[in-house]
Amino acid sequence: MSDHIKGKANASSENIEFKWGRKEQNDGKKHDRQYYRSFTYDGVDYFLYDSVYIWCEGQPEPYIGKLTEIYETKHLEKKVKVVWYFHPTHVQRYLRGTHTLNNELFLASGVGEGLLNVNPLETIAGKCDVVCTSKDKRNPQASIEEVEMSDYVFYKTFDVERLILSERFPDKIAGVEVGFFFNQRKHLEIGTPPKSNWNSKVAGKSISSSKFETGHCSTAVKDEESDFRFPRANATDSCHLNKRKLQDSKVEPDKPTKRPKLDSSNWFKEQPWEERMQIANETGSLVLLENLDPSLTSLEVEDIVLDAFHKKASAKMIQRNAYSSPYNGQALVIFNSKDEADFAISELKTRCLMLGDLRPIVGSRP
Repeated sequence: MSDHIKGKANASSENIEFKWGRKEQNDGKKHDRQYYRSFTYDGVDYFLYDSVYIWCEGQPEPYIGKLTEIYETKHLEKKVKVVWYFHPTHVQRYLRGTHTLNNELFLASGVGEGLLNVNPLETIAGKCDVVCTSKDKRNPQASIEEVEMSDYVFYKTFDVERLILSERFPDKIAGVEVGFFFNQRKHLEIGTPPKSNWNSKVAGKSISSSKFETGHCSTAVKDEESDFRFPRANATDSCHLNKRKLQDSKVEPDKPTKRPKLDSSNWFKEQPWEERMQIANETGSLVLLENLDPSLTSLEVEDIVLDAFHKKASAKMIQRNAYSSPYNGQALVIFNSKDEADFAISELKTRCLMLGDLRPIVGSRP
């Protein structure tokens, strides 16, 4: 975790600097709120249409979205509307063999749950550098350097209603002209262009565009003011953000706004392991690892897979019974794609992966 984000997570009582930036006209919008084009939060300048991290304590990866509205209500509540990007694992069951880059995202589109959320502004955890590599003529093409230096790239949408991927971008997404989701050559306001302040290693990905591939998914909100938060496949009810005091220059010091807890009760629940395993087996992304230390936990196996193959995967140690060998631990591993599973098996066959106790790991199809 980067020092910047770590400071956010651990700061339970510090006063956080906040300042509104340029106001935006309310033409055609709700009149019970003031819209803005920018703000400064914890020393970082944010602008409309920036891509940002939404951090949730206890989760391995932050959520990522595009700011499409920034406003303050008549009750002085600071809100941001976020259209979501999806990681490959979120929509794994809909990829059907589609190959995606290791740092690729899918932009949510269509109409329905998973498209967007309205969240408290205080849930923002940092900027994220997302580059669009679509060849769409409306998209200003990024340079090779910009792509290589980005945190993530995207060139496809995931329709949350039809549950399909597409390289064709609609004219509007969530009522916003699609041009605002493409690369921006000129920033909306004087200031430095958005740069990431998230440690890419925390998110379990590489900023290099030449890495292996994974997949990605999307979802939306039924009502824009709903408490529904951006769902994750492995979200739990214990997930929350630490509370922090937000010191607004327009609010008296004795009336700070606090970083709220995220209500995850309406998030998508984790898909049962048996169902995920069946899907992975059908798509060829399931691998059986053998000759493991029987005392290993499932999380430790996931760490081994990440260290050995540089792939994020879900693992589950197989429970031993009276007939199991006390020396041979087994685990089932679900990779993000068949290609990743094939790569892992090939590596185990052609190279010798040994743990600390010098036992070689064996991999095969279950």
